[in-house]
Amino acid sequence: RVIVAEPVAAYAYRIVRETREHRDVALGVSPRAALSWLHAGRARALLDGRSYVLPDDLKALAQPVLGHRVFLKGGGNAAAIVAAILARVPVEL
Repeated sequence: RVIVAEPVAAYAYRIVRETREHRDVALGVSPRAALSWLHAGRARALLDGRSYVLPDDLKALAQPVLGHRVFLKGGGNAAAIVAAILARVPVEL
């Protein structure tokens, strides 16, 4: 069993919320996509031999899991938006 501590889950929530509020995003990350991201984080932690998820697990998986789930207004590079959001949102543990 791999746990996601409340501060790590809150960090994920802030990232997801930012994808929905970004001025260039038409459709941000859905609740189902957010859950998939957390599940992927659990899998990465397990493969690294840990029973807990780190914010770095989520950061490493943000592009492959969330990048294709963000739809921009007028097209564009969703990966760049996700990267900018990751750089801007602090990890608060």
